[in-house]
Amino acid sequence: MGAEYGLFFGPEFDWHGRVTCYEPASAFELAITKADSDWIGTRVRCELQPEGAAHTRVRFYHTGWPTENAHWRISCYC
Repeated sequence: MGAEYGLFFGPEFDWHGRVTCYEPASAFELAITKADSDWIGTRVRCELQPEGAAHTRVRFYHTGWPTENAHWRISCYC
């Protein structure tokens, strides 16, 4: 926990996030630390839940948005 990751989505989107949750084979979360201003402090989380012998449910969350702006809409509904 606390490690910083680079999330390079191209030259205009060289963003970073700090690990705030790590549960092996279960959950991973980043708090965004370098990005567009409205992304700073938001949290991106992935949770894995086994379902039977051959399936896994994957849930993604992006929480903490300051407003329901264009970035929020794209992030939540793309």
